[in-house]
Amino acid sequence: MSLPVEPASRSPWRARILRLGHFRSVLLIAVFSIVVSMVITAVATRSLFVMTDTEFWQTMALAAAVPGVIAPIVGHITIGLVLDLDRAQSEIAYLATRDALTGAANRAVLMQRLEAEAGRHFRTGDPLTLLMVDADHFKHINDTWGHATGDRVLVAIAEACAALMRPQDLFARYGGEEFAVLLPATNRSEGVATGEQVRQAVADLHLLGPDGVRIPITVSVGVSVLTSPDPGCKRLFDSADSALYEAKRTGRNRCVVADRTRAA
Repeated sequence: MSLPVEPASRSPWRARILRLGHFRSVLLIAVFSIVVSMVITAVATRSLFVMTDTEFWQTMALAAAVPGVIAPIVGHITIGLVLDLDRAQSEIAYLATRDALTGAANRAVLMQRLEAEAGRHFRTGDPLTLLMVDADHFKHINDTWGHATGDRVLVAIAEACAALMRPQDLFARYGGEEFAVLLPATNRSEGVATGEQVRQAVADLHLLGPDGVRIPITVSVGVSVLTSPDPGCKRLFDSADSALYEAKRTGRNRCVVADRTRAA
């Protein structure tokens, strides 16, 4: 589930180096160094010294040979450091926005995106739906098969859910065994359909425990739609949580819509 991250501080020249690649960047540095060395040498020798054509071309050969040997070595080291720096910054940016275990967006990203989408909802009128997804009987899974298996279950749930997402959707780990799905431009019925797809995709998972026994994995889903001004989207979360609680209360492994008492 890893996604490439563009560091915000990436400079234009570093972006060009990344586009060129290591070999071509080193080659370009070497050629540039040779050309500059030869031009400076030619101008200096013609202006300051009197020499024969043979001496001139010997001097020019030396002017090309020195950077021709040194520049590739220096360029290789420099470009390597630039690429290492870019990879490190990409990893830092990734870790700052992603849950380390599942690769899903983290809670901070969810809240930031939710604020932006809520603002867009009230400007354009496009519907906005939130799903709260919680792993059923997760404590039992940890107690029966161990926390390492519990982690595998969370990763499997995250991968199954992420595979259903559209480019504009956001799938995030909200905390513990709970996830959130933000669905821009999605009305109530579409949100319920997505919630049901999530529920079914998880129920279809085939994950074996250390003992070779299939682990029963299901989730409960609460669906809520933003309909009125809601600072911090508190009511949106509260209604989604209430729907999730209703799904748990009425048997788990089901999708329930906020403000409705029956399963979707």
